[in-house]
Amino acid sequence: MSKLLTFLLLALHCLININYHHSGSVVGKVISKEEENDIDEQLKILHKPPIKTFETKGVNVDCIDINKQPAFDHPLLKSHVVQLRPSSRPKDPSSKSSSWSSSRLQQPWENVNLGSYACPEGTVPLRRTIKEDLIRAKPISKSLYSTTSIFQTAAPNPESYVQHVAYRHSFNVTNNITRPLVIHGIQADIKIDNPPVQNDQLSASLLLAEGGPKDTFSTILAGWMVAPTLYGDNYTHLSIFWRNGTTNGCFNMLCPGFVQVDSSVPIGEVFPVKSEYGTRGYSFTGLIFQDVNSLNWWFTVIANNVTIDIGYWPREIIPFLTNTANYVAWGGFVRTPPNTPSPPMGNGHFPEGDINKVSAMVNTMYVDEKYTLQVPRNVYDWENFSDNTDCYGIDFVEDHPDLGKIIFFGGPGGNC
Repeated sequence: MSKLLTFLLLALHCLININYHHSGSVVGKVISKEEENDIDEQLKILHKPPIKTFETKGVNVDCIDINKQPAFDHPLLKSHVVQLRPSSRPKDPSSKSSSWSSSRLQQPWENVNLGSYACPEGTVPLRRTIKEDLIRAKPISKSLYSTTSIFQTAAPNPESYVQHVAYRHSFNVTNNITRPLVIHGIQADIKIDNPPVQNDQLSASLLLAEGGPKDTFSTILAGWMVAPTLYGDNYTHLSIFWRNGTTNGCFNMLCPGFVQVDSSVPIGEVFPVKSEYGTRGYSFTGLIFQDVNSLNWWFTVIANNVTIDIGYWPREIIPFLTNTANYVAWGGFVRTPPNTPSPPMGNGHFPEGDINKVSAMVNTMYVDEKYTLQVPRNVYDWENFSDNTDCYGIDFVEDHPDLGKIIFFGGPGGNC
């Protein structure tokens, strides 16, 4: 073997080792030694001794003592006492029992089954975070701290992620032009899709609530995401995000903050099914709402027709949502690196009238000042918005007799 060939092979070997040392299996992600040390410290916080471990689709899910989960490493939660269940759920005036879980109009899709884990009593399931997860998530997470509102498109920046949205939202001005619209939550039946996205991209269907003055918003959102940049795969995942101001927060459980209380459904769980174009699809019901007593914000779902209180964002970490949300939205959200085509939103099709051929949310409602579910009726309080109608659309059905308020959204993406 020639000396030149030997040298080239040795150089290639060293390059591979260096790249692996700094970024594991994350292709194209090279981090500094300082960043690597920060990530190692973060992993020490996120990794807690498991009582039991499940493995599925190559991912470990650990059952962690509910009182020792990473949330309580947040400096504002050192003395926090776990709230095991909501004080109550929002009332539904149209239901005889006033029970949120019984507030079901006709379901156009099949309610998906979740909760494949059975953690022992007193423990909660948490997806085990590895170094590659934090490396992949860092660029897209950091980019979300640079905008005032998550669902507002930032000014073009050649070095930042490009974002596009199509959603229905509150005007956040007045109700009947005379008084502020007080909102303590938002809900919808959310169709589950699986749009094709590339590495470093994200496509999501979300519920969002925000509160606070400019540049210091407290933000929470929940729904589904397809995000190889977060999960390392192309599955559709049950996902959340929170942010306070421009520096604090994260996706899912990648930092201390969100408190998991359910013992069977972890944040980040893969949906076992997806909707197919033109056929009856699958859905789950999502609700984010403020607890009337603790003022914590809960994330609750209905899956397989069972109500599951997954967990909550403590009021301490989202202070500008303590009194009310002054901005809420239902819809689609995509992000992509600069100078790349944008990914599909929803199922990749523009909105049309057939609920089985487009991404949608039905039974859309909000929680008012009396902690009662209300249908968004006043035209002065709500509007549709798409930042790029060539790539993504949004449509709204005002009063369907069986499905209530319907939001259709989505599109193919491309060079937007």
